[in-house]
Amino acid sequence: MNYEEFKSEIKSHILEYLPESYSNAEVSIHTVIKNNSIHLDGLTIKKPESNICPNIYLNQFFEQYENGKNFEEIMQAVASIRSESCENPFPDVNDFTCLDKVKDKIHAKLVNKSRNEEYLQGKPFTAIEDLAVIYYIEVEKTENGTASIVITDNILNE
Repeated sequence: MNYEEFKSEIKSHILEYLPESYSNAEVSIHTVIKNNSIHLDGLTIKKPESNICPNIYLNQFFEQYENGKNFEEIMQAVASIRSESCENPFPDVNDFTCLDKVKDKIHAKLVNKSRNEEYLQGKPFTAIEDLAVIYYIEVEKTENGTASIVITDNILNE
């Protein structure tokens, strides 16, 4: 199976691996631009009652598949990541526009300015020589990774 088929299979069948409470969830895959202009494919599984959900990056799972990991195990791992994210429910997206609710969760990160021109578009940053300081809100940290939201011009304006 090539990468496009892999993504299609996951998108088409992931709900079969999740509890019944996900039966009406919206499943989508979209490209996310990360630091150093790295493009990743993020799978989102959004329940109707939620206005935010985690990205589960599929690129690493395809690499595991190419290295011989069973597709069934990959599906179970993806489902497990999504299910575990519900143990600590994501805050309401409106909470990210309230400084009092997020001020203790705001962090800074340095990125190379010239290698991140596309990534920096629509985000406030502080230029320091050839670097840019960007800001993000840490939502959750687990063994599966860190859930964070980069502060965009839209969030800042709100």
